[in-house]
Amino acid sequence: DIAGDIDGQIYMRDFKLIDQSHMIVSYIPELANGTPGLSSGVERELQHAFEHTKDVYVVWKPKKSPSPFITETATRIFKSTEEALSHFEENNLLAQTNLFGN
Repeated sequence: DIAGDIDGQIYMRDFKLIDQSHMIVSYIPELANGTPGLSSGVERELQHAFEHTKDVYVVWKPKKSPSPFITETATRIFKSTEEALSHFEENNLLAQTNLFGN
């Protein structure tokens, strides 16, 4: 069925984008009921990035602490977007480059 084909393409596309990246940043909001807005797909992408030696950054907004599946795979966890951006600026991770790395 076509839905299965589309789902498979999304799955593979997302992992391919991670493979082409130097790092990933995941923003995890707190939902209205207080739970983390974290899907199994996001957890799987974080794990994939970790397994492929990418830097994994997480902005964790929920009051509830992240699980070991987040803490053990993240390079660093931030409490706010501002904190993450400050870290990226201080470490020159926001520098503009072209496709050839210049």
